[in-house]
Amino acid sequence: MIDLSTINLLSLPSLPLEQCRQLPDYSGIYFVLSVSDDILYIGCSINLQERWIGHHRYQQFQEIGNVRISWLQVIDASQLNVLEQELISYFNPLLNKRRILKDGKTSQHKWNDANQESIKKAQSAYNKKRPIWSFRPAPVILKWLEQGRLKDKNGNLESNGMLLNRQLKKLMELESKLSQ
Repeated sequence: MIDLSTINLLSLPSLPLEQCRQLPDYSGIYFVLSVSDDILYIGCSINLQERWIGHHRYQQFQEIGNVRISWLQVIDASQLNVLEQELISYFNPLLNKRRILKDGKTSQHKWNDANQESIKKAQSAYNKKRPIWSFRPAPVILKWLEQGRLKDKNGNLESNGMLLNRQLKKLMELESKLSQ
């Protein structure tokens, strides 16, 4: 079995909630993470991609906003439920404690209202910490940016801010030339 203390959620692959249809089609455990990297929910599926088509909490995650889905591939699908329960017990995610009522609602709306200020503060802190990447650009944009990253004479890579500003300047120059 996996030593749960060795799981680094920030090193797992992840996608923004809106790109959930791009999840892999293999078995695994998924983690729904807030903008401040808090674990909101843990689940499992024999097919991660199919699980997220019509997920019962999708709307709820959308309302929270800026959440992403990380996943851990589990080769032996017979271990999914046991591992999921162990991870829920270990990480104690907020939304694994809430039941969905017959009308499809949860107490999440009350929680959101009561914690709106905390959510805004956490989002603001995240945006200040990583202003360039806080909007979570698509992987293709990140790849394009990384391909253009320069090194200084000491071999140090330029900062994210310098990279983004330089690439945006290039785009504006190109746009200007094209509009002439």
